[in-house]
Amino acid sequence: MSKSIGAQIFLSRFFRLIEAGRVVFQPRNAPKTRQFLLERDLGTDDVLEVLRELNAEECVSGPESDRDGTPGNVMIFHHRWGGNLPRRGKV
Repeated sequence: MSKSIGAQIFLSRFFRLIEAGRVVFQPRNAPKTRQFLLERDLGTDDVLEVLRELNAEECVSGPESDRDGTPGNVMIFHHRWGGNLPRRGKV
């Protein structure tokens, strides 16, 4: 399966989970991430809205094992948001 098709399938499932209220945002690197969110006045709903903007063409890799050993796999996207350059983001 191509990366694009895999990303499309993933996002289709992921978006349904967001809409069903089954996605819980738990930032990693908590102090650094909390500071970023506070500086930009972003809350959980804002983060979920950015996640809703992802598209399959922004997928750069995955699924792959989580580097911190957490069970499951991650998909990595580069997404342009708020005028910022794309950053590696795992979903």
